[in-house]
Amino acid sequence: MPMYEYECRACSHRFELLVRDATVPRCPTCQGSELARVPSLCAVSSEQTQASNRQASEKHMAKARRDYAHAEHERHHSHEH
Repeated sequence: MPMYEYECRACSHRFELLVRDATVPRCPTCQGSELARVPSLCAVSSEQTQASNRQASEKHMAKARRDYAHAEHERHHSHEH
């Protein structure tokens, strides 16, 4: 049973999954099934992989900040009415 790393095309969540025969993997965040298998970087450490991991983390954090700002905006406007 191989371990694969996936990225969800719907929500961009990146995760590892142990895949069994006939298993249809799903995103643990949004339950989406449109997944891209990505090369696992856990066994390799180089300047390039560190930069790639940093870039992925920054992208994830930027999305989280946008989502939070949007939720705060919605909360603020829902309390005004």
